[in-house]
This record gives sequence, C-alpha cells and structure tokens, in this order.
Amino acid sequence: MIPDLAEIESMFTPEQIMCLTTEIGEDEIDNLLAGGAPDLSLFTALTTCEVDLMSLLAP
Repeated sequence: MIPDLAEIESMFTPEQIMCLTTEIGEDEIDNLLAGGAPDLSLFTALTTCEVDLMSLLAP
C-alpha cells in the first residue's frame, strides 16, 4: 500500500521533505513510495537530511 500524504507528512518535518527532494529527487521518492528498491544514495541522503533510520523502521 502506498502511504497517503498525511502519513508521509507525519513521518518527516517539512525541512526533511525539502532536503530529501533535493538530495534524491522526486522520481526516486515516487519510486520508493511505490515499493521500489532503495538506491544506496538514499542512506547518505537520510544522514544529510537528519532523518533517523530507526524511526522509519519502527512500527
């Protein structure tokens, strides 16, 4: 299931969303939301954008 906008916005701050869009691009974000495999550059972007990976993996 692809998360809706409200779910995405609750997971990230507006600054993190802007940073991730700049770092990995909208096409890659769309791919990830559709269930695509992440590119290794995603992990660098998560660090750059100060996104806690464990918070994304927690239920």
